[in-house]
Amino acid sequence: IAYRALTDPKYCAPPPQPKKHDRGVIKALATSALNKLDGEATVPEILAVCRRDADLRHEFGSRLVTAPSKVSGTTQSLPAWERSISTNITSWCKPTSAKR
Repeated sequence: IAYRALTDPKYCAPPPQPKKHDRGVIKALATSALNKLDGEATVPEILAVCRRDADLRHEFGSRLVTAPSKVSGTTQSLPAWERSISTNITSWCKPTSAKR
């Protein structure tokens, strides 16, 4: 991955985020979305609820950083808040062995 990051522009690191999320905002958003899904969901399901739920968008929308960001080693750009949820969810929630 390091070689690709150095030689292929698709894999290079994005520019630094213009600002950081306030402490606890992303965890609160993910927890609220998880509660709407009855406490058990996959990361794509959590992100889908965060994107489409009007209550969550109203409560957290103004505090989310939407600048493009990338997960290390990937080519896809996504909003910083989505990257934060997908990379940090395992530190907030316990994974289950159930597959969907």
